Amino acid sequence: MPPAAVPALRLYRQLASGRELVLFGVGYTAVWVAIGLAAMRVMPPLAGTLAVAGAYQLSPVQAGFLRRCRSPLGLLVRRRALPAGVAYGLTCGGCCAGLMLVLAALGASMSVLWMTALAPFVLAEKTLRRGQLVARLAGVAVIAGAVGTWL
Repeated sequence: MPPAAVPALRLYRQLASGRELVLFGVGYTAVWVAIGLAAMRVMPPLAGTLAVAGAYQLSPVQAGFLRRCRSPLGLLVRRRALPAGVAYGLTCGGCCAGLMLVLAALGASMSVLWMTALAPFVLAEKTLRRGQLVARLAGVAVIAGAVGTWL
């Protein structure tokens, strides 16, 4: 989710030169292109995938990725520009994996409408003080959607 990377890009801009910022962006974008290409190939069953996605949103694994995504300074200062971009892209991907599964389950991996609908949740998770609560509420909502498809 590139718009959610804006805070990290601003932070990295303070630490690095313009060339390094571009390399950071290239690394980050490459990860998201790979995620997008993989998502285009997946068409999982709806209810089960929604249940897994919701459970992931509530998991300590997602919380760890979210914590690192919200405070990326450690990732950014320990690596050169391109590896820092890749590392942050992977961290961001881990943070957003549950919601990306939702897109895959809906068959909407490349749907601008669905991405636009989910982007505010991703941005809220990463930028609001209570972002972890937003992630958990999204998880509960996705699980409720899974239950609704089974009924």
